[in-house]
Amino acid sequence: MRSFDRRFRKTEQEIIEGSIKLLSKNGVLDVSIFDIAKEADVNRSTFYLHFKGVDDVVAALEDETIVQLAPFIKGPASFERDNLNAMFTAIKTNKLLFMSIVNSFSPRFEEKISRSFLYSYGISASVGKEKADLKSIKMMSLLGSLLLTSKTWISDNCRMKVETLSEEVLTLTASSYYNDLISR
Repeated sequence: MRSFDRRFRKTEQEIIEGSIKLLSKNGVLDVSIFDIAKEADVNRSTFYLHFKGVDDVVAALEDETIVQLAPFIKGPASFERDNLNAMFTAIKTNKLLFMSIVNSFSPRFEEKISRSFLYSYGISASVGKEKADLKSIKMMSLLGSLLLTSKTWISDNCRMKVETLSEEVLTLTASSYYNDLISR
């Protein structure tokens, strides 16, 4: 049984912060348990008391990222200008966390965020590709565009203003070309 005393939580937080620092600079393949333990100033056996491996840490970071994004996943309201501005501001505020997820290249994260996004639209996330309707396909395409835009923006050191980025996303998703492509 895991202990949740103050020292345990503090050590786990140090491991997570060390992981964020390393993963925001390097890809997941370039980060080892030894590197994380060294960055967190703990030994490897202490690391293993908290996590099974690097992938387990990445999964915890993905969950934290979903928690950070959850207030902005609001079904149709997700693509309103004010909501996009707030979401991109949150991403910029937590840039290292989001950068660590971008560098992890995890399809699991996209699956987790997709489930949350589809659920906010009242669409079952268990719909198979062969049964997906046009609404599901459009929502997944919108999410894909949003994720790609966010990843590119973070990788570019968030140089574009939040408002400009939101406007670019709204322009893209409202274009007839975009909607025609999704309909095919």
